[in-house]
Order: sequence, then C-alpha cells, then structure tokens
Amino acid sequence: MEALLFKVNLAVGVAAMVLMFTVKGPRWRVRVEMAELVVLLLSLGCLSVSIALRTRLAGRLPFESGPAVMLSLAWVAMLAGVLFRRRNALALPFGFVASGCALLVAHLGTASEVSPIPPVLASPLLSLHVSVIMVAYVLLAFTAFNAVVALCSRDVEAMRHARVGSLACLRPALLLLGTGIGIGAVWANISWGGYWSWDPKEVWALVTFLTYALVLHRRELSPRGFHILVAVAFITVLVTYFGINLFFGGMHAY
Repeated sequence: MEALLFKVNLAVGVAAMVLMFTVKGPRWRVRVEMAELVVLLLSLGCLSVSIALRTRLAGRLPFESGPAVMLSLAWVAMLAGVLFRRRNALALPFGFVASGCALLVAHLGTASEVSPIPPVLASPLLSLHVSVIMVAYVLLAFTAFNAVVALCSRDVEAMRHARVGSLACLRPALLLLGTGIGIGAVWANISWGGYWSWDPKEVWALVTFLTYALVLHRRELSPRGFHILVAVAFITVLVTYFGINLFFGGMHAY
C-alpha cells in the first residue's frame, strides 16, 4: 500500500506547491483546494484501512519498528493537513509532502512485516509515548516547512504572517515533546529501573527540546532570522529520529 501512496502523495504535494504560487483567482483556488482535499482524504482512508488491518493482525498499534512508526507519522501528517487546511494555506501541501516522505521511508524499510516485540515493549506506555512525540514531530515539521516557504517568498509581510503560524504550532509541539519525554522516562523506570540512562536518542530528544525552547524565547529576532532558526532547528529532529538509528545505535535504535 505504501508503495503506491508515497508516489501519489509526493507527486500531488509537489503539484500543490506549484499551483499555490501560480493559480490566480479565488474560484480556481477553491477548485484546486477541493481536488487536493479529495485526493488527501482518499489517501488517508487507504492508509487508515492498512493501519487498522495491521493493528488487528498484530494486536497492537504499528510502533514496533522505525518503518512501522513512519506509517503512523504519515497518517498524522495527512490528518493535520485535512484539519488545518482552512487555517493555513500550506496545510494541504504539507500533508501530502510530509506523508509522502514518511511513506517512502516506510516503503524502503520493512513496514509491511508484522514481527513480534519483546515483552518489555508490550506496554500501553509505548503507544502513548510514541503517539505524543509523533504529533510533536509533525508540528515541528510543519514549522520547518512553513519557514522554508516563507524564506523563499522574500516578502517581509508574508514572513510575519508565517511566523504567527509557526508560533501557533511551536508552543503545543514543545509541550507535547516534553510530555512524551516524561512518559518515556516513567516507562523506562518501570521497565528498566531508571528514569534516564543517557542513551543517544534520549540525549538528542533533550537537545531538540532545549533547541526549540531557545527558538520560542528569542523574541528579538527579525521574521527572517526567526524562520532561519526554525529551519535549522529541525536538523535536531532529523538527527534524533534518523541519525541515531543510522549512526549511533543504542537501545532506542531500530
């Protein structure tokens, strides 16, 4: 399923970005947005069925491996695109691009496989821990996406407007990320007898949290400086999720 969906979502996402800057006139914009919404809803529906079947087969949500988590991340990104399309013009393109990238990673991995997990991972705290952090990552990904588009526009007024949207996402994202780290610490204490072990992913999750806390507190930055900092800060998210798995290892690597 993800082999087809990532191609569709990435193709439509790129087209949506182009159309957003080229289509003139409110009537055509409405038509284009409705077409994008229909495609995104169909994609979301297909992925929902796939995840539901997978969950029923395995008896748990798909959080047992990195590629499997990416399926859920794609689902959250598409849902966010649908829910926030009226509040931000970038919501639908973001939903397509972010979900397409996540589905591509899932396709390159082993997301289609359903494998048993160790007993220590068979905890409801795993689903809660991963779900909360995934929502935070989607919000942070949107701020980076929003920042890049704003910087490309080179319009100061557009940058100011985009900054308001990014701040509206950054605050709940930071709260959710901190909550997810806290839930993970409680789960670690229950499972391994300690709240914090300085595992590479734990350290980088903390680095990510502190980096975005710094972004929120740099109120003196110009709109351009703010977006540059937000775009650069997203590197910490990429290192936390992908870099640790590929290069550092540790008990959180999969």
